Amino acid sequence: MRLKNDRIELWAHLVSEHASIIGFDLSVEELKAMHVQEHNGPGGIRNHSESLRNYSLKRLGRVLSESEE
Repeated sequence: MRLKNDRIELWAHLVSEHASIIGFDLSVEELKAMHVQEHNGPGGIRNHSESLRNYSLKRLGRVLSESEE
């Protein structure tokens, strides 16, 4: 199942693929800025193209459950 909402899809990508523990209430603009920083900032993510928005529900659950510990 893939999401059709750009904001939710980008949030899911950041949480599952970037292991970012972030709130669900950020705007798509804030999420896009965060994603650019994740890729282009110091120590940026280089294991996938910045244009990708893939995510894993299993990894998303794992990352979010770690935030509760």
